[in-house]
Amino acid sequence: MEIEHRRKAPRKDFNGYVSLLFQGKLMITTSHQIGEGGALIDIHPRHQGMKKGDLAVLTLFLPNVGGVVATAQCVYLSDSQKTGFQFIDLDLKFKIRIREFVSRRKFAGLM
Repeated sequence: MEIEHRRKAPRKDFNGYVSLLFQGKLMITTSHQIGEGGALIDIHPRHQGMKKGDLAVLTLFLPNVGGVVATAQCVYLSDSQKTGFQFIDLDLKFKIRIREFVSRRKFAGLM
């Protein structure tokens, strides 16, 4: 069953580390965006044998938050290295952590 790709929650640009477990292989890569609904990360799907609808386990390492682990479904493949994933079983505690991370603002010059 493929999940329909509709972004329902805001995302934030995030250039951090992500581990991806897919078909028994673990790779460490970087991300571009994250939101409580999913993430956009760097992998070239053709090199990994991934296609839309495939499931993987993502672990994202967020500053001041720690690791966030979720099963995710591939919903977007580009010709570049960007691949989009939608979380399908994100634990509530991780959803809250991501929501807090995305909603944080930088207030330059206030200190």
